[in-house]
Amino acid sequence: MTHLLVHYHMRPGGVTRVIVAEMAYYSQVIHNVALITSVPADSEIPTKIIDSLDYAKQTLVSEDAFFAQLLAAAEDFPKPWIWHVHNPTLGCHSLLTSCCQRLAEQNERLIYHIHDFAEDQRPANLKRLLEVERLLENQRLYPFSQRMHYCVLTGRDRDLLIAAGLPSEQVSVVPNPINANPLPLNDRLDSQVLYPTRAIDRKNIGEFLLMSALAPAGVRFATTRGPGNSLHQQHYAEWLRFARELELPVDFAIAETSPEIPLEHWIGQATHLCTTSAHEGFGMAYLESIAWQRPLLGRSIPHIKSDLEKMGIDHPALYDSLFSKLFPGIDFPQLNIEQQKQVIRLAKENPQTIRVHVKGKSQSASNWLREKLQRRSCPISLEKISPYSIEQHGEILRRIVEHLAKQPASPCRYLDPNVIREFFAS
Repeated sequence: MTHLLVHYHMRPGGVTRVIVAEMAYYSQVIHNVALITSVPADSEIPTKIIDSLDYAKQTLVSEDAFFAQLLAAAEDFPKPWIWHVHNPTLGCHSLLTSCCQRLAEQNERLIYHIHDFAEDQRPANLKRLLEVERLLENQRLYPFSQRMHYCVLTGRDRDLLIAAGLPSEQVSVVPNPINANPLPLNDRLDSQVLYPTRAIDRKNIGEFLLMSALAPAGVRFATTRGPGNSLHQQHYAEWLRFARELELPVDFAIAETSPEIPLEHWIGQATHLCTTSAHEGFGMAYLESIAWQRPLLGRSIPHIKSDLEKMGIDHPALYDSLFSKLFPGIDFPQLNIEQQKQVIRLAKENPQTIRVHVKGKSQSASNWLREKLQRRSCPISLEKISPYSIEQHGEILRRIVEHLAKQPASPCRYLDPNVIREFFAS
């Protein structure tokens, strides 16, 4: 039996960090494990490179040729195979989605490891998927059989798939793994707030700039990475110009200035971490801030907050929503870019017009931020993230793999796509 980890690429990012952790763990507990990708990782795990697995190169090959490349890569390893595919239905690579369905229909053993949904605020991704004939037919994206198992990151996602028709025994919540890496307290005089993210639209960069406009003098803000070669470049360039125009205290993509410097260096330079993202599959920042022992400022996401609170984790410096007198009753991420710019300009002139809502109570956003910046020690102990260790993560996956290896062939069916679509549309 060979455990085949499949991902589009191994460039820096949240999913890549998860796969790197899995590879390190599997190399100790699973003898036959291999990686199939387009851009390799620095690992001793046997790796097969398929160039057309890269998002940008998928149009250079037909589906039949791509499917043949996948099978040829697997043929170098002992059968049976268990295909552990990360984000197979995200919509970045519609050929892979279609080929995974072919594997399912041929009764291959498959783990669909879903970090994010194309239906969740990614209309362009969903459109690309449904342009493929196999996927357009009945708009089927999610196969299931006895030889398949779904891994999701949150209880919300598990409940959603069950509501769409997946048997409960065929889906597991597998939180992303995190290892404790506490860094010394930063005693610099002025605060440095770091948003460790790739600056794509759903990371809500405008709200991050709004926070910089509300902050006391001397506080600096920074993001770690730009959006890469993606459709988000236009909006990113717009925010860069706007930040310069308003002379906001923000440095962009600092980790890209010296790629050889590890992320931990930039975390160590920061006094606080930040997240303003309004849509996340899991939200690594909520755990990484504890692992690095940096207080976390910013926006809470309800379904993630619910899972964390069940584990005894409650970040005290997060707000639930953020409003402006310019657009009463409309949470900031719901505004378009021009409206967000108006709010940021107003915030710089009159910060008391911006308010945060925390646990049902409204208060001045600038006063709230000033108070939170004064607290530099992480309020949550390292012990709280022990349930999210790579050992726990790997043990769940090991049990899934052993179970799938014993399953007989069975008919391949599909989840109800309307349930998933309507959930994210509501």
